[in-house]
Amino acid sequence: MVSLLKYHVISGRVLSTGLMASTTFPTLEGPDDGKKQLTITVEVKGDVMVGQNKAKVINPDIGVTNGVVHIVDAVLADKDIVELASATDTLSTLVAGLHALRTERRCLC
Repeated sequence: MVSLLKYHVISGRVLSTGLMASTTFPTLEGPDDGKKQLTITVEVKGDVMVGQNKAKVINPDIGVTNGVVHIVDAVLADKDIVELASATDTLSTLVAGLHALRTERRCLC
């Protein structure tokens, strides 16, 4: 759980107004010499998307005492759950279900 939370944190103060089209930041997750990366993308229509699973920033630039918080609409993951499950033969039913949910746009997985 700690590693998942650390994957949601980058060092420094990054405001949504200062983002380029696509910027990658090291997260607090991982050893000092190999931090996991988190990409933040500003789409053409102005939406800010975060991570591989494209979580949308729904409330940006909330100032807090030690930085800034951006509320996203999904849990960030450094790997796609379908990608992880596909590597295990016994999870084929789960993979099929996730593909179906993704097709129906009911899953951000």
